[in-house]
Amino acid sequence: MDIKKRHFFAVLMAQILNVLAAADRDTVELRFRIDEFVDFGLEEPRVSFVVDRMDPDGETVRQHRSGYRIVSNCDSPRRIVASLSAPIPIGTSLDLELDAPTTSSVSLGARRLGAGAVELLHGVGKVHRLGVGLTYTFRADFTAPVGTVSPTITFSVVP
Repeated sequence: MDIKKRHFFAVLMAQILNVLAAADRDTVELRFRIDEFVDFGLEEPRVSFVVDRMDPDGETVRQHRSGYRIVSNCDSPRRIVASLSAPIPIGTSLDLELDAPTTSSVSLGARRLGAGAVELLHGVGKVHRLGVGLTYTFRADFTAPVGTVSPTITFSVVP
């Protein structure tokens, strides 16, 4: 065979093999789905404040610094709110401040907690941060009743 016929024959055989190989293949359509999720967690699930004396002005302030972690893949910004499960006694108050986990989120500073939801932070988008600052500030004055109260703080991430 001359070179042209050999080349033609080689090309023809390659095409036949491709057709045969294609006839033996199948395809699978893949679909991927990633849902929005947010994970918020505290470094310390229990915090205690003990008032065993008052300052000379009849009030005492106790602070506790801790941290939280947040992971979010949300495209639209979220807010973090918190509320108390039960009111704390008259003569006492609890303020809570969350540091912003990103430059695009905004902390609203120290906010007084109560039974209703209080916004602490807004503009939380895509983020993965550990050890973000959180500060509790407990105040009690001389009118506060003696005893122990144990309300729970519920944190929620909302649109």
